[in-house]
Order: sequence, then structure tokens, then C-alpha cells
Amino acid sequence: MYRYSYPLWIPYAPPAYGSYPMPQFRPTYPDVDPTTLTDSAKAFQSLMSDAHIIIEKFATSPNFSQKVMKAAQQSNNEKVKQLIQGTGIQHPIEIHYNPDGIHLTLTAQSQNQDCCKMELAFHW
Repeated sequence: MYRYSYPLWIPYAPPAYGSYPMPQFRPTYPDVDPTTLTDSAKAFQSLMSDAHIIIEKFATSPNFSQKVMKAAQQSNNEKVKQLIQGTGIQHPIEIHYNPDGIHLTLTAQSQNQDCCKMELAFHW
């Protein structure tokens, strides 16, 4: 085995910043105002009401579901939109469909700007 006849010397390194305290930089933020969030939540509640209307219509009316599917199969976009808007929803809606299902996007406004969206996706 190896034997050392001399002591190992390890140099001392002082701390990188010496003994000075490190300054704590924390950004200051303005006070929060929950008004916009509250307004968005209220608008979203009305989106949920529209979503409930659509879901209830699909769930309880096979005749309505058949009409929507048939119009989509024929690529009759206006008929699909007319049928879904005829359920009594209050918000603008975007409708996209393919052979696998239909995607509905409801949009609400708060303070004259789009604040929230809800997407419904149904498989058929």
C-alpha cells in the first residue's frame, strides 16, 4: 500500500463574497385587484348554463342528435349551427366536427373583451 510520509496540505479558500451580507432583491408588485377575475368567473357561469343546455339536449333528444349528425355528415355547416343555436344558448359558438365527433367552443365577454372560453367535445 501507499504510505505518505508527509502531511497532506489543503489550502483554505475564503468565501467568495467575504463577510458582506448578500442583498435581497425582491420585486415589488402592485396590490392585486380581483375585479377582472370575478367578472370572468361570472361570465363563465353563464357559459356553463349554455353548456348545460347543449348537453341536456344531446342527452335527452335522440331526434335532435340525429339531425345534428345527419347535417354534419352532409357537411351542412349552417344547418348544424342553426340546430345548436336553436337550443336557446346565449353566447357565440364555434363548431367543428369530423367523423369522430363534434367540438363546440363557447365564448363569453367581460368588460368588452373575450374573457373565457369553454370547449365541449362529444364523440359520436
